Amino acid sequence: MEVNYGVISQYSNFLKACGVKGILLNDQIGEGMSLTLQERKALTEEWSQCCEKNGQFLIVQIGGIPLKEVIELANHCETNKVGAVILLPDLYNRPRNHLDLVKYIKLVAEGTKEIPILYHHHPKYTNLDLDMTNFLLDITGEVDSFVGLIHSTNDLQSALSSFHVNEKQFTVFMGTDEVILGAAASGFSCIMANTLNIFAKLVETICFSTTKGEILTAQKTQAVLAKALYRIYSYGDTVPALKAAMCIISKLPLGTTREPLEAIWEGNVEKMKNELHEMGLV
Repeated sequence: MEVNYGVISQYSNFLKACGVKGILLNDQIGEGMSLTLQERKALTEEWSQCCEKNGQFLIVQIGGIPLKEVIELANHCETNKVGAVILLPDLYNRPRNHLDLVKYIKLVAEGTKEIPILYHHHPKYTNLDLDMTNFLLDITGEVDSFVGLIHSTNDLQSALSSFHVNEKQFTVFMGTDEVILGAAASGFSCIMANTLNIFAKLVETICFSTTKGEILTAQKTQAVLAKALYRIYSYGDTVPALKAAMCIISKLPLGTTREPLEAIWEGNVEKMKNELHEMGLV
C-alpha cells in the first residue's frame, strides 16, 4: 500500500469541518512505524502546508527509529515549522527506567534547536510502562524544550498524577477514548484520542457537556462512543479497523493499512458501515 499524498488536503479539510484543531502525524494510528524516513518527511511537508492553510496545530511523532534519524526528523520538522514533535521510545533499545528516558529525550533535544518535545506514554503499544509522575518530576529543569506528554492508558489515576505535577510547565493530553468523560470531569482540557479521527463531534459533546455540568448528556455520549468503538474493533486490530471506519465516515479514499498489518476484509467493512449507519453515525 503506497502513501496517497493526494488525499491529505481533503482529509485535513474534513477534520477542520469536524472541529479538530490539532493533527498528530506518524504515530500509531498513522502507521508511522511502517513508513520509510523519506515517506515520513514527505508526509510532514504535505501536512505542514495543509495545517497552515486550515489553522491547525501540527505535531509530528518522530520516534521509534535510530537516534540519529530521530534527530534528523526533528530538524526536518523545525525546517517545516511544525508546532511540536512527539517521541515514542526506542522500540528496540528500550529505556530500563524513567531516568533512561530522561537521558534519551535530552539527547534528542541537544540535537535540535528549540522545537517543543513531548513524549507518548503508550504502554500497550510500546511494552514500556514507566512511572510518568516520577519522569516529569525528574525531567523538570533538565530539558528546556520538553513540554509534556500524551497519556494513553485507561489508568485515570496515573494520568491525573502526571497532570498535576506542574500544570504551568507541562501539558498532559488524555490519549484514551474510554476515559474521556472521566478525564474531562477531572480537569483535562487537552484530548488526543483515536476517535477524533472520525467522531470528533462526539468527543466535543462529552467535553463540553461535562464542563457545563450536563453530566447525563456526557454519559450518554460516552456510551455511544464506547458502543461504536466496540463494533469497529470487533472486526479486527485497532489500526486496520479504525482506518476502515475512517474511510466510511469521511467518505474519502484513505486506503487500507500497509502490510504486515492485515486490512479488514471488504465484506466486513460493509457490515461495519451498516452497523454504524444503524447507530446514526454515518
